Amino acid sequence: MPWCPKCKLEYVEGKTICPDCNVELVEKLNEEEESFEPELVNDLSDEVTKALEEEMPQDIEKLSTEEMEAIMLRAEQLKNFEENPVYKSKKDKLLNNKSAYGVLIVSGFLGLAVIILDIFGVITLPLAGSSRTLTFIVLGVLFLVFLLTGFVSLGSVKRLKPEVEKEEKLINDIVEFIKQNKAAGTYKKPNPENYESEYLELNNKVVSDVKEAFPDLEPGFAYYVVDRFAGDILDED
Repeated sequence: MPWCPKCKLEYVEGKTICPDCNVELVEKLNEEEESFEPELVNDLSDEVTKALEEEMPQDIEKLSTEEMEAIMLRAEQLKNFEENPVYKSKKDKLLNNKSAYGVLIVSGFLGLAVIILDIFGVITLPLAGSSRTLTFIVLGVLFLVFLLTGFVSLGSVKRLKPEVEKEEKLINDIVEFIKQNKAAGTYKKPNPENYESEYLELNNKVVSDVKEAFPDLEPGFAYYVVDRFAGDILDED
């Protein structure tokens, strides 16, 4: 089995270049190289390094190849998450505001209507004295807040609709870009024997290609699209 002389990982037969270090693999590591503590991932932030150290066993020299590969994979995942912040889609925001504004506006109007009807004697609520006045003030303010929040959500819905259309078009363009690259053989289906690490490597490449082909994307958008829409495409034969 070939080995990487830099990160000290073992690869399956047929591999000639380490995808992480971009160096040529060798058939065997000498004793000095085998005892060298492997370098996990370069350029990690303090937060990622700390998180990785907390998950790593104390005696790293006794780790098997499989355990080292798992640690390398975890480090890549942490680095990837840090470089690609979570993106909240415009469509999800629109749906959340749609589900909120109707309930808030109706609740606010109904609550204020009940208070007004009681004040004019149309209905009588089981309240009296100072508690009645205080309750009406508190409920009146609460229902007004409901109304205001509902109208703010309604405004957000109107504002988000064109943004959602733009977002969906951009997603479709990126998905088509990935399909074209897949059809051209740029993206190879991960090997089942080393699926997790190869898929992560492929995922990172696709994200990088998307960022290059579609400049000025919002932070995390490329990762969001690839993670949510590209899985089936990349797994196709």
